[in-house]
Amino acid sequence: MNFVIEKRLIKTENDEVVISYNSDYVAHFQFDSEWDGKVKTARFISKDRKYIDVVLADDSCKIPTFPTGWSCSVRRSPSSW
Repeated sequence: MNFVIEKRLIKTENDEVVISYNSDYVAHFQFDSEWDGKVKTARFISKDRKYIDVVLADDSCKIPTFPTGWSCSVRRSPSSW
């Protein structure tokens, strides 16, 4: 699944949909130059408000499994949610 982050907005390419209980998805992020040299962390948030933070490696990470579905936000370090 591909995400594009531009001007601090995150969106999927081609309106992709993820079935939340599949455990084999990898998220690939494409960042604009504002993110150069930053440590990037994706936060996946379940519908019941639990979350998992994943530090990106080469702008990618495995998407965690949530049985209730999820949303995603991205931050750059140092930062706070």
